[in-house]
Amino acid sequence: MAESLTPRMKRALLQIGYGVFGREGGFYDEGGERLDLRSANALCRRGWVMYYTIGGAPVSGRLDLTDEGWRMFEECQPR
Repeated sequence: MAESLTPRMKRALLQIGYGVFGREGGFYDEGGERLDLRSANALCRRGWVMYYTIGGAPVSGRLDLTDEGWRMFEECQPR
């Protein structure tokens, strides 16, 4: 798990929460509570993974903060 967020990871957090997936996209904790970017950053630094949504519809998966997870995430990004 990532111990600290690299600039690449911070950009990805911004894209997921507030960019690529539109205004309805965002991070949610295990209980379904929406997280702001600061809370999401703090959880990521502690090695947590979070559910996220695309257009308000929950994605059946988690953002994986391992190197492999980030590679897969980046490969799925719109060009």
